[in-house]
Parts: sequence; C-alpha cells; structure tokens
Amino acid sequence: MGNAQMRDGDTVFLCRVAGVAVHDNRVLLHRSEHDEFWALPGGRLNVGETAADALRREMVEEVGVEVAVGRLLWVVENFFNHYPLDQLPDPSTSSNHHEIGLYLEMELPHELTAVDSFMGHELAGTSREFALEFRWFERTGLAFVDVRPAAVKDLLAEPLPAGVSTIVNTG
Repeated sequence: MGNAQMRDGDTVFLCRVAGVAVHDNRVLLHRSEHDEFWALPGGRLNVGETAADALRREMVEEVGVEVAVGRLLWVVENFFNHYPLDQLPDPSTSSNHHEIGLYLEMELPHELTAVDSFMGHELAGTSREFALEFRWFERTGLAFVDVRPAAVKDLLAEPLPAGVSTIVNTG
C-alpha cells in the first residue's frame, strides 16, 4: 500500500492527514529539522487507509504513541512550493504541491500534554531518517509564529468549529 500521492510534471499531488491537538489553550505544532515553519502534525495518507487510521499510524511512527482521533474539522486544499515531498528533504530544491488535507481532532497521552516540547522522527530506522520537533504553542500567540498552511493559523486561534469547514489556501 503506497502513499496517496502522484507526480504530474513538476507538481506533486498528495492527500495529507493532520491532527489538531488542543490542551490547556495550547495547540501542538511540529516542524522538520529542514524547515523554518511549523505545521500541524500528521503525514501522507496511504491508499486504502482511513484518515483516522493514517493519523494514528503517523503518530506511532513519528512519536511512538497511540492517540485518540476525533471528528473531522477542516478539509484544506493547499497550493504551495516546497522541496519535493516525494523525495529526500532538500531545502535547496523546490516543487509545486497541490495537497488535499484532512484535519481531525486528536488527543495525546498525558505524558505529552504535560511538557512544552518533545522530539520525534520521520522515516525512523531508515537511512533517510530525520528529526521532528513538536512544541505546544499558546493559541493567543500564534500570530507571531510561521504556521503553514497560513489559512489554518487563524482557525487555530479560535474555538474549534461545530461542523466541517472547507478552506482553499493558494499562498
């Protein structure tokens, strides 16, 4: 079972899942050792995998913990330029990306909500492994943090929606 992604010329199309964890008015974000910006934790969906199963799998792979996955909050269509997500991380290269993101509520175990930050790994145990930094941010202070997609940053500062919202981020 492979990733739900494909390449069309210089554009990578993919489906991503992300977890929205809010605890004590803080939201969990993460970043790769290769990036300067922060994002909600998650990863690429595998073909034939539910979004909830993908999010649980990603958190076990990246942090080694089981998480509780809740309801779908947002569907985000995101267009951005970044190093190719279907290759080894290389910030000196760049590709267009068209991403469909499924953002679900997520609850972490107490040992990860009781700390300010913790480390994880992408592609753990392989020659392509690299570090991930996870950090809790005050929701009221997100205006000063580079969060991507940018359209999600404003949503994170507000109460979580009662229903599902669709967002298109073109910048």
